[in-house]
Amino acid sequence: MDMLKDSRYNLKPEFPPHLSLGVSKEKFMLKTCAIMSIPLILGVLAIGWQALWQILISSGTVLILHTLIQFWESQTERRVSYPTPASPLVLALIVGLSMPASSPYTVTVGVAALAMVIFKYLQGRIFTRKFVNPAAAAKAVLLTMLSLMIFFENPLRVGMLYHPHHLNLDLLSSAGFASAISFYETDTLTAVQSLIFWKTHGWIGGASGLGTLVAGIIACFWIRLK
Repeated sequence: MDMLKDSRYNLKPEFPPHLSLGVSKEKFMLKTCAIMSIPLILGVLAIGWQALWQILISSGTVLILHTLIQFWESQTERRVSYPTPASPLVLALIVGLSMPASSPYTVTVGVAALAMVIFKYLQGRIFTRKFVNPAAAAKAVLLTMLSLMIFFENPLRVGMLYHPHHLNLDLLSSAGFASAISFYETDTLTAVQSLIFWKTHGWIGGASGLGTLVAGIIACFWIRLK
């Protein structure tokens, strides 16, 4: 109990990381973008140009909405929420990297738009802080809605929450799990090695599990990400 009261063991940061570093929030966000370029490059190398298109579509959607919101705020004499596109660009990269390369472009646009307008701008405006991660919340809400729309021929597949093939997988037994991950085997890598080093299926930012981990370690030290 005494340890919990000791300020040395208080894990709640006193200041946001960009204040602790003594840099502006914009510079902090740009550093974050630089770090996120690691899984971005690895994702494009592993999956191909289709992955890059997802990133560009997400970024274009968010930046267009950022420009429109900024123009509206300036015209109505409101406080400008994001003076520079640095923070929205981080959101755009998160959305793009979290999407499967095979995602329909319309779904990527929908997730990016919902994340920017509802979960980033309005959430920040109304509550003065963000209780949920904009990208994660937008993806969960939109994909759930698409998966529940019964007028689609296969709503679960449209919503991408479940692929019909995945529903038949046995992940509870060791034999079933081994059979499931055999999908990731390549000519040069076993399934386990592929999961760690190099995958050509799944979300773009996770193409290399090891690369994502390295990017996270860099973020911890370079921008003191907690």
